[in-house]
Amino acid sequence: MDTLAKALSLLHTPKTLAAIFALTALLGIITIFRNANQKLQTQLIGSLFVLAIAFSSNDNWVYFISIFVVATTITDTQFLEKIFALSMRSEKFFDYLIADANKEEAKRKAEADLARDTSNTDADDVEAVEPISPEDVGPEGIEDGLEEPVHTPIKADLVNQAMAFEEAVITNLNQKNIPFEFQDVLGMAKITSGPKTYLLDAIIQTKAVHYIIEIKVAERPSALINAVEQLELYKSAYEGYLKERRTKAAVQPLIIVPHSSRVSSQFRGIPVVKFDAETKTFDSLNQTYSEYDLKQTEPVTEYNLRSELLAFLKQYSKWGFSPLRIQKWGSKQAGYESFELFSTNEIRRELDVLVEQKHLKTLLSKKNNILYKFASNS
Repeated sequence: MDTLAKALSLLHTPKTLAAIFALTALLGIITIFRNANQKLQTQLIGSLFVLAIAFSSNDNWVYFISIFVVATTITDTQFLEKIFALSMRSEKFFDYLIADANKEEAKRKAEADLARDTSNTDADDVEAVEPISPEDVGPEGIEDGLEEPVHTPIKADLVNQAMAFEEAVITNLNQKNIPFEFQDVLGMAKITSGPKTYLLDAIIQTKAVHYIIEIKVAERPSALINAVEQLELYKSAYEGYLKERRTKAAVQPLIIVPHSSRVSSQFRGIPVVKFDAETKTFDSLNQTYSEYDLKQTEPVTEYNLRSELLAFLKQYSKWGFSPLRIQKWGSKQAGYESFELFSTNEIRRELDVLVEQKHLKTLLSKKNNILYKFASNS
């Protein structure tokens, strides 16, 4: 009986509790190496080590501090910020809060991005091009691929591909494959402001600049149009978040795409970084982008798209083109490379304006698709 009492009394001593927490943490480390999902386990192990140190010190002040350390490790950031606001007797809570997004939210974002990107292209717009007269012969290669069946990837496959690429990019950012010093990297961060929620693929925080990142599996420049629009919203929200916390840092949007992408180093005023999944390296990931200015993003008409479309259709006046054929084939012709920078919807919109101005005419293809041709009497 005495032996049992002594054993029970030992369990209540700080040093024994410290040993138990430390041993549990060591066992947790072994588990981490066997499980790919490490975040929750890392939080738990960190908390156990803190508790082990606290109990081994046998000091009331250390006990008090350890409570906040553990809370910071395992508690939602938004909850802690609200506690801070209350303790400081703030007149209101922070308007902007930031937290980690879960996998389900990340998947919903990938699905929403895919839907927006799809809506930016005419889904039923075949790559149509037809001669105005049967005897007309077009330039070499103009009809390439017209009879080939169009392969439409399965939506679920596209979403999984996007999420896999995002995960690879975020993993390598966290593994410090960044060519400059930084304070922290946040993967899939969620900013909330009232009813509004913004999901940022990643954030790189340095002393002077915070980089907000949109990750895209994009081969063509026009696929980044929605990314630019999203980053404008993210930038405004994140600047509000920093301002409330009196953090003086510039906010720099970035777009990261696969290494195989045909996108140049900048798209509509936003720097583009390429990631090579094989070598796990980032191209053009710079500490500063002195030429960057989000206000460089201007209306489509400022890119002279309308005048270039008119010149193109005048040069190839013996043919009628669909917007998709102008984008894909036209962008490969000398002097018209900029067509690749626009979605088919943007191209169609400018073509319709030229029709209203009587510079162009429309006709129906053999498959009843609307084609655009130069109006010879214009």
